Amino acid sequence: MDDYHQILDSDDGKDCYDQNREADLTEFKRYGRDGGINKCLLTIIFIHAFCTNILINFDHGTIPAAVTHIKTELDIDNANMGILGSLVYAGITFGALFTAQIYKIFNPKYVLSASLILNAVSLILFPLSQKFWVLCLSRALVGVCQTFTCVFVPIWIDIFAPKSRKTIWLTLSQLAVPLGVVVGYSITSICMLSMSWRVSFYIQSGAFVPIGLLFLLYPNKYFSYLEFNSNKENIDNNLSESRSKYSYDSEDDADDEFQFLEGETGHPCSIQPKRGESFHRKLSTSRGPAVLLSSKRYPY
Repeated sequence: MDDYHQILDSDDGKDCYDQNREADLTEFKRYGRDGGINKCLLTIIFIHAFCTNILINFDHGTIPAAVTHIKTELDIDNANMGILGSLVYAGITFGALFTAQIYKIFNPKYVLSASLILNAVSLILFPLSQKFWVLCLSRALVGVCQTFTCVFVPIWIDIFAPKSRKTIWLTLSQLAVPLGVVVGYSITSICMLSMSWRVSFYIQSGAFVPIGLLFLLYPNKYFSYLEFNSNKENIDNNLSESRSKYSYDSEDDADDEFQFLEGETGHPCSIQPKRGESFHRKLSTSRGPAVLLSSKRYPY
């Protein structure tokens, strides 16, 4: 063990310390404390979710903008028009009762994607039908499908957003609601200048399909709290272990932990843990500079 301390005190020992420290810092910069989560991709997913939030509120501007034409063409009175307007929110209320449970059972990205495609199908029923009960069914289903996005986006931001951006992302997600209504008003008004109000529904319904399918392209760890949190904990544990200095109550304890590889005895970089051992103890700095070694278990 005296030889071991002499090696650590040598110039080669200090060089090895610097090499190992640089390797650990490189790993830290590569993975960060988020366990390999790509912040650029997180931003892309947020922008995707933000646009989705705008799109699901599109029809809330379409119907008020075209209410006169809808009442005339579909032969709907004011009372029935009020029913159609309220059914969306009734659907959202009903959907909120079971949305959380569905997200717990199934992968969130598949649930979100499926809900957006079903939203597209529900929307297309409205301009294609003349029957009042079909119109009511369409608006109610739209409300249920919208619930999945309404619930998902703020929770996803709270879990995955970087701390420095969490507030602004939550704010923008809320702004997407009135922004979607404004966009719906504007596009419907433009469509009615030379076309029908139905075109606005076709545009919204068609846009839901690619937006919903795009969510399937993202890795699962950007939607699963357990995978995301597990990655963060693992990298934090590895970093804390790799930065530790090792101390032993006696030199016999240290002898039990270390071995010198044959052919390289005397070179500090050849010091490795014995078979089945991993570094968890600290080496007193009073004995010499601590070597920053990997915390992974070696299969020697």
